[in-house]
Amino acid sequence: MTSPAVVLLNPMAGGAKARALRAPIRRWLLRHAPGVPLLAPDNADAARATLMVIAPQTRVVLVGGDGTLHNMLPALLRCGHRVGLVPAGRDNELSSVLGLAGLGWEEALRYALHAPTRAIDVGQIDADQQAYLFISRLAVGHDALYVHHRVHAPGWLGSGAWASRWASVRAALRSHPFDLRLWINGRLQHDASALGVVIGNTPDARNRIVASLVDATFETRVRPTTGRHALLWARSRPITLSDGIGNGNGVDANTPLQWSGATKILIDASRPLPLTADGEALPRAARFSVRCLPRALHVAGRIDDSSG
Repeated sequence: MTSPAVVLLNPMAGGAKARALRAPIRRWLLRHAPGVPLLAPDNADAARATLMVIAPQTRVVLVGGDGTLHNMLPALLRCGHRVGLVPAGRDNELSSVLGLAGLGWEEALRYALHAPTRAIDVGQIDADQQAYLFISRLAVGHDALYVHHRVHAPGWLGSGAWASRWASVRAALRSHPFDLRLWINGRLQHDASALGVVIGNTPDARNRIVASLVDATFETRVRPTTGRHALLWARSRPITLSDGIGNGNGVDANTPLQWSGATKILIDASRPLPLTADGEALPRAARFSVRCLPRALHVAGRIDDSSG
């Protein structure tokens, strides 16, 4: 390491299971990385304040999940910190994209401290004169409700199919179609009813999602609906990026519409909609824009840019 480093642990990550890592990580650091402090602030505000006062371009190792990184993004970008990740949250999608899935915390910690970093794209949402950031995905409408309930599913459901079904039912009970006007790169692409929108920044080979953290663009999907039967069909399963691909020309009402190469997106809906960014809830909004901040954050990881 040629720059200063700190380890920042979110004790509430993984349903507070990450708290148990505090003592073993401290012992590991004393043995393998003396001089690297372990910080465990009580809340996100305290953690962001800490990141604002340490030296710029510090290597910050975050112990937590996607939500932990999401909440730290404003301070990380403002100070130009380099980021390493130790997956310890309920949702660790970005860690998987970066090739960290399956690593134990010790191996992940060593990698986070020493591996080279690479600049990746970040998304910015501008709504009601407020700016929010995301790495992996912005979800709108039904998709946002599903994501929120999926992330916060009861622990006894596990993390598989039962949690997904529970989230799908919960989202269906609160979802309603809305009128949507969607502009991509300045062109009106959708002017009709919809159930949800997903704006993705991370690749997902299993679900055939062509996206890249380093191509300065987003993948955009809209789930349209016409009539009660289409709505009931869409509600019968979670709306995810794994659904079929459509191109907006002659597809049926249940086929998601998909556009690639978006650098700026404007959404104008008939009512304020629920939003989630990287699984974290944002204030509802009816009109907002999304733009790409190319190569805005340096992270340690193995990035496949073959799709970029």
